[in-house]
Amino acid sequence: GQPSQNPKGCQITRIEPGSAADEAKLSVDDIIVSFENNPVPDFDTLVEMIKQKKPGDKVTMEVQRLGEAGART
Repeated sequence: GQPSQNPKGCQITRIEPGSAADEAKLSVDDIIVSFENNPVPDFDTLVEMIKQKKPGDKVTMEVQRLGEAGART
């Protein structure tokens, strides 16, 4: 899915079926606040972080859902 910019991360606005976001059980409106223990200030930064990974790599993200933060791998 493509996140939109949020003051404290990137909000997910859609998730493609079968995508890594779908497999990670992310949801629309989740906010990605960190990726591999690095803060995610905006969409462009998140894209650059993702580009450093290979398809199939396992990553850790901190995701805020309905006001509650939690780690996802």
